Amino acid sequence: DSVGPVVVALMSFFLGMCVTQMFIFRVLPWPIVLMSVPFFGVMLFFMYLYRGIAVPLVFHSKFCLSQLQDLQSVALTSNVSIRACGMNDEFMTRFNGYSANIIRCNYLVYHICKAWVQSRVFLVYGSLSCIHVLGCLWCDVPMGTLAAIIALAFAQMSEFEQVATAFTHLLNILNALQRLTKYFEIPQELPAEL
Repeated sequence: DSVGPVVVALMSFFLGMCVTQMFIFRVLPWPIVLMSVPFFGVMLFFMYLYRGIAVPLVFHSKFCLSQLQDLQSVALTSNVSIRACGMNDEFMTRFNGYSANIIRCNYLVYHICKAWVQSRVFLVYGSLSCIHVLGCLWCDVPMGTLAAIIALAFAQMSEFEQVATAFTHLLNILNALQRLTKYFEIPQELPAEL
């Protein structure tokens, strides 16, 4: 149920970005349009880096969560034998290690990586907006059109913030679905009839 809305949000962002830029490009002269193309390449490069960093971190976080849940189930079912063999310290060390990995990965994905990519993309959007504004002033574009271009640029910046969060949410959903497919490989239990 959650995959559809997130994919639609991602697609609508990219479609809205294309439509907005086509409007801006129709207003600007060709030298300014050609000068702004490298900025889009840099922006897409930062988005590609974010995808490359976020995907392994989310997968590692979910793998550690799965290992942590397995460790908890073992501890719950065999608590007496764990204490009898003196393995409490080993279990607590493993538990703390898995917990630290989960917390570290979530912090890196949701706070550090997202803030990193947003700051870089906002800087590129800001520079691109300045170039567009200077190009509009150079070509004597009406002030209403110039205000629309500035407003659309800021709207795209705020939409990118929401898209970065939605992309990470989509990764979590897809990872959860991947973990669920592992249960399809478990053989079915025999009937309870004697």
